[in-house]
Amino acid sequence: MRKQELHPRTAQINKKQKNLSKKARNEALIWLANKFPRVFDNRVVIQPLKLGIMDDIMTYAEEAAAAGISKSKLRQAVVLFTRRIDYLACLKAREMRIDLEGTPINSVTEDEANRAALKIKKRVEKTAKNARKNTSIKVQPLTQSNFYDQGNFKPALEEEPYYSDQVAPYLSQPHLGVSAPTPSVVVKHKTSRPFDPDAVARLKEKLGLSRKNMTIQETSE
Repeated sequence: MRKQELHPRTAQINKKQKNLSKKARNEALIWLANKFPRVFDNRVVIQPLKLGIMDDIMTYAEEAAAAGISKSKLRQAVVLFTRRIDYLACLKAREMRIDLEGTPINSVTEDEANRAALKIKKRVEKTAKNARKNTSIKVQPLTQSNFYDQGNFKPALEEEPYYSDQVAPYLSQPHLGVSAPTPSVVVKHKTSRPFDPDAVARLKEKLGLSRKNMTIQETSE
């Protein structure tokens, strides 16, 4: 069944509420870490919590409420803490469970360790699947029509200059510290001399092409 899309306003409100709820859970986790550093401070080695530790935490509910932390957020914070991959790892290793003071109470059972190992396996498989899904690229068959549409190849005659005539003067400004590119080949045009009729006449006379020499040759013939 196709999932119905939410109204943009509704989606925006849901996103805002989700962010607020996440922020409240993080604040509850910070409060627990400050109140019980031997248990919830992730900078210390994490150990499994004793069974029924939530009842012990609720005895500090009034103190948490004075800090703006509700009972529901305390429960959500503990659930979030026990879903950490490093917490599941210590369950798998069958380490000792501790109370709020960090005192060892009892060890993790084999069945609990196996369930934690299964959760870790599913978490890793899901992460790997999402990574493959995000990195998969659909490659279209290369044909003559889409050869130049791939973006990596372009005919040499159709290449555009790296700097346009409008961008180059701007980049050459001193305050940018970038000089405009100079062409590798410079073509210099030779300036033409002004036309001199006398020089042309002398050249024709020297070559025997002047009208006077041609008249003399015709008379002699």
